[in-house]
Amino acid sequence: MLLKTFKSNRTGNFLLFPLAALLLWLKSLISPQAYPFYPEESENLLFKPLHNLLAGLPLVQVILALVLFLLLAILMMQINNRYNFLRRRSMLPAPLFIVMVSGFTGLQTLHPVWFGALFVLFSILRLFSAFDNTRAYSAAFDTGFFLAIGSLFYFNLIVLFPAFFLGIGI
Repeated sequence: MLLKTFKSNRTGNFLLFPLAALLLWLKSLISPQAYPFYPEESENLLFKPLHNLLAGLPLVQVILALVLFLLLAILMMQINNRYNFLRRRSMLPAPLFIVMVSGFTGLQTLHPVWFGALFVLFSILRLFSAFDNTRAYSAAFDTGFFLAIGSLFYFNLIVLFPAFFLGIGI
């Protein structure tokens, strides 16, 4: 029954998946905790000022992470609907993403990977928009730019640069 509901394209579903995210993140919202970073894990160029600003506010960190998380789910759904990966417009990618990622309870707080993932999805969205363009210079620049900004938040994203260069070449 839930699968049938999420596969449909009703406007009520736009309220269901944020509600599901709130319920799955309820424990982190009730008793917020900051992420226990490894040494130099939070020292990324763009994440460090934000982390220093919100260091004593664990509830704000959890709420910001939840907002980024919901934004990621909406972007994934938009990519699916725009480029027809499931052959039919569906709300299914967002709740599926919410259920799978909410299982990592340690990441239900502010972490640089949330910002990095957001910029990776922007890069993917821009890369796919270059398909069948003979002069996709703007899309290629935007893809690299978004990925570079994402790697300033989460340095491990630098590993994706060769894949995006290959994608632009194809």
